[in-house]
Amino acid sequence: MVKSEEINENPDDDASEEDKKLPAKRKRTLSAKAAVNNSIEDSDSEYKEEPPAKKQRKGKVKKVGRGRQNNLKNGTRSSKALPLDAMVRGMLFCVCCPGRKAQTFPRQGIVMAFLSPRAMLNFSNTCKSLREIVTTRMVVDSALVHGGFARRSIEELQKFMVDKSLHVPSPLRLLRICNGKMCEICLCNKTNHVRPGTGLFACWTCVRKLYFVNRRLTDAAGERIGQLVTFSDVDSMVDYKGGVDGYLADELSAPPVASYEEFNNSYNESLDRATRVIAEREVAKKAKAANNKQAKILKVKKMIDDLTALVDERHRDSIMACSANPAFRQEHAKVTKTAAFKMSIPFIDDLLSPYIINPSKMKVKIRRELAASINAKLQMLVDKQILSVDFLDDSHPYKTFLKERTPASVQLLLQAISVSKEWRFANPYQRLPTNMFPGTLSTKFIVGVENDKLISALGLWVGDFSPVLMTTEPTASLVAAFKSKFDGDFLEKFGRTVWESVVSGGSYYWASSLNDKTDAFFLDTLEKAHAAFGERLPLFDQYESYIKTKHEDSSDERLDEMIAFLVKPSAFQTMNSIGRMKKRENEDEDMGTFFAELESDGLRRWELKIRREQANV
Repeated sequence: MVKSEEINENPDDDASEEDKKLPAKRKRTLSAKAAVNNSIEDSDSEYKEEPPAKKQRKGKVKKVGRGRQNNLKNGTRSSKALPLDAMVRGMLFCVCCPGRKAQTFPRQGIVMAFLSPRAMLNFSNTCKSLREIVTTRMVVDSALVHGGFARRSIEELQKFMVDKSLHVPSPLRLLRICNGKMCEICLCNKTNHVRPGTGLFACWTCVRKLYFVNRRLTDAAGERIGQLVTFSDVDSMVDYKGGVDGYLADELSAPPVASYEEFNNSYNESLDRATRVIAEREVAKKAKAANNKQAKILKVKKMIDDLTALVDERHRDSIMACSANPAFRQEHAKVTKTAAFKMSIPFIDDLLSPYIINPSKMKVKIRRELAASINAKLQMLVDKQILSVDFLDDSHPYKTFLKERTPASVQLLLQAISVSKEWRFANPYQRLPTNMFPGTLSTKFIVGVENDKLISALGLWVGDFSPVLMTTEPTASLVAAFKSKFDGDFLEKFGRTVWESVVSGGSYYWASSLNDKTDAFFLDTLEKAHAAFGERLPLFDQYESYIKTKHEDSSDERLDEMIAFLVKPSAFQTMNSIGRMKKRENEDEDMGTFFAELESDGLRRWELKIRREQANV
C-alpha cells in the first residue's frame, strides 16, 4: 500500500485555502482526491513508495496551466504510482456499483461480455487480472454475435466438441483463434479461420501435410491442440487391454466428458440469440442504407436542378434530362461509388459523374464553371457550323452525304437523340431502324469538334462512309453501268468491303479506325477508294470468263451448276477476296495467279457441298 503523508491538524487552514478557489475548481479538486483515495483503498496490491522528486534545475521554468501535474496535495504522492490492474478495477467498480466493496467476477464480466473478439483480446492483454476473467461463454457468445471469421471458427470447433474428439481449448486459446491471422503450425502463411475437418488454425499447405495427423501438437502457449486420436494411435488403441476408453484415459489423458459441456452449452444457448441479433443488425443495416440512398438522391436531384437553372434555357430541358440509375437501387450498390442518376447526354454525364457520386464537391464556383462550360460547348456547335455541314463547300464530295444524315440544329439534334433513346429503351434487343438518328453528343464528339476534326467527329454518327462511292464520280457512273448485272444490295456490300480495305490498309477493320482523323485524311481515303472500286468491280466479269474458258471442254454432268457456283458474285468468299485484293508486284495483267487461287478455294467449297448432298441422301 502507498504510505500517505500526515494531514494538517488544523482543518480551518485547509478550509480557508479551499474557500479561496472557485466553486467549480474546488469541487473538481475534491472529486479527484476522492477518486484516488478510493482506488488506493480498494487496491490490494503492495508497492514501494516513490523516490523523492529531483530538485528543479536553477532557471528552469515550472510547468503550469493545462500541463500534467503529478504533485497532488492532501496526503497523496502521485496518480501515476497506481498499478494498472488497480486503476482498472477501480474504474470498473465505480461504474458498475459505486460505493461498494470490490467483487471478483460479475462486474468485469458485464463489461467484457459486450466486447467484440478483437476488443476483448486487447482488453484482456491489459493485465493478468483481466485475462483470468475471460470465460468460454464470453468468447463463444461474442464470436457468434459479431459474426465473420470468428463465428466460422467457433462453428468448426463445435463439430468436434459435440463428438468430444478434440482437446478442450482454454478460453484464451478460443480468443486467440477468433482473432488469428497466421497459421499456428508454420507461423508463416495467412489464415483466417479454423480449417474444416482439422480443428486447427492451419493453412492449406499444413493441412495437406498433416491431413492424417500422425503426431500430437501443442500451440505456442504449450496447450495441447488438435484431435484427441492421431493416426499413429489407431493400432495401439485396438490392441490396448483396457479398451478404447481405457486407452483414451490412460495413454492420451483425454479430458473428462464434463469439460465439453461448457462450450457446447454456451454454443447452444448463444446460437439463437446470436442469430436474432445478426438478423436485427442486417435489418437495421439495410434500413440505414436505404435512408442514406434516399438522402443522397434528394441531394443529387437538388444539385442537378441548381445547375440546370444556369444552363441556356433553349436547351436546358433536353440536355439536362436525367433518369434514375437502376444499379444504385440494388442492395449491393455502394453509395460512395455508384451514381444515383444517369444523364441522357453522354458528355454531360461524363462531366457531372464525379459530382453525382459525391455531391458535396459541387460548390457554387464549380457549378457556375460547369454551366458556363456546357453553354460554351453548345454554342461551339453553332459557331463551327458542324450540324448544318456548312463548314464544307458545296463542291465537297462529302457534303451532301453528311447533310442527309445530320440534324440541322442543336434543338433538332437533341430531339432526335431523345427519340432514339426512347426506342432503344422500349426495344433493348433490336437494331435501331435506319430512319432514326444513331448518334449522340459524346465526349469524343465534343473533343473532335474542339480540335477541328469535324468530318471525323461526324463519322462517329455516320459510321460507314462507303455510300459516298455510289454517289460521287468516277465510281457513280461505273455503278450505274453494272446495275443491270448486280443488284443494289450487292453493290452496297462490295463498296463497304472496298472502303474498309482502303481505310485499314488491308488489315482488320475496326469501328474506331476513323476516329481522330483530319479532313485531309478523308479526302485522300476517298480518292484511293474510288481507284480501288473502279479496279476491282470489273474483276467479277474477268473471273467468270476465266472459269468458263478453263472448263469449256469438261464433261462433268453438273458443269453449268459448278460454274455458276464458282462465279457467284454474292458469295462471301468471292466478294471478300476480290474486295480486299492486294495486287502483287509480279502479277500478270490478266490476273491469272489470283484467279487460280480463287478457283482453288471455290472448288474446295464445291466438293464440300457435293459430299454434304451425298451424306444427306
